[in-house]
Amino acid sequence: MREIEIKLKVADMKALERELEKQGCVLSAPVHQHDVMIRKYTSLSANISK
Repeated sequence: MREIEIKLKVADMKALERELEKQGCVLSAPVHQHDVMIRKYTSLSANISK
């Protein structure tokens, strides 16, 4: 199985789900996740060019 993730604004989620199911998509229960981004600290002034 392949997981494909896309992010977009949807005006009518139920209509989208119905259409995807008509197209043969199998939808799972929503998955909640907590993403964490880690970056090395750098001085803000070092990143600003004048």
